[in-house]
Amino acid sequence: MIRTILVDDESLALARLRRLLEAEPDVAVVAECTSGREAIDAVTAFRPDLVFLDVQMPEIDGFEVLRAVSPDNAPCIVFVTAYDAHAVRAFQVRAVDYLLKPIDGERVQQAVARVRQTREQATAAQRYAALQEILDDLKTTAKRLLVRDNGRTRPIRVDEIDWIDAVGNYARLHVNGQTHMLRTTLHRLEDRLGPVHFCRVHRSALINLDRVTEVQAWASGDSIVILSDGARLRVSRRYRVELERRLGQSV
Repeated sequence: MIRTILVDDESLALARLRRLLEAEPDVAVVAECTSGREAIDAVTAFRPDLVFLDVQMPEIDGFEVLRAVSPDNAPCIVFVTAYDAHAVRAFQVRAVDYLLKPIDGERVQQAVARVRQTREQATAAQRYAALQEILDDLKTTAKRLLVRDNGRTRPIRVDEIDWIDAVGNYARLHVNGQTHMLRTTLHRLEDRLGPVHFCRVHRSALINLDRVTEVQAWASGDSIVILSDGARLRVSRRYRVELERRLGQSV
């Protein structure tokens, strides 16, 4: 039997994947997880053969789960994702398979078939090495982000983003007068965007340095940064020196 763990913070997606896997007689679902923390604990406890892993989850995402995988017991990974094109290319090359949401039944069958073949051909050490290569690839700066709106997925060019703020477990992208919600934390998004063009100005806000038109002094050592779209954002004293340094480097 292929001992399997399902990881997705969307209950409907989790239920659909479970139903689709019921048609696979050699797949035994041993745990279902709705968070990255639960997934790490379940992988450690159950030592599964296969994990269907949602990439975009708040707080601890799918990539953090991968970092916690033991090299001695690396399972086959099938990614469940609406991630950017760069990551999808990495999945195509090195992962067992990936599923794009909404999940298609025929693609689940194909993914399980690939898992059966991979289990016969690759050792745990080889699977672990492939996962580490994926993580290394994803350290490079993203050029696009995929956002979902009313069941549709659309790419947003990173260089078109004016600024980003945190709204609960989401990041809100401000792009040419429009806003788009991305299900991730600001901290993880900051890592994906890289340090060249974006800078944190507040605990809950990132700005595109190319959009800065002016920085004004404000009370208590804070500042106000004015962006080309007219946004006026407070720069806390903690981040003001770093912002000025980064602006000086970009001139």
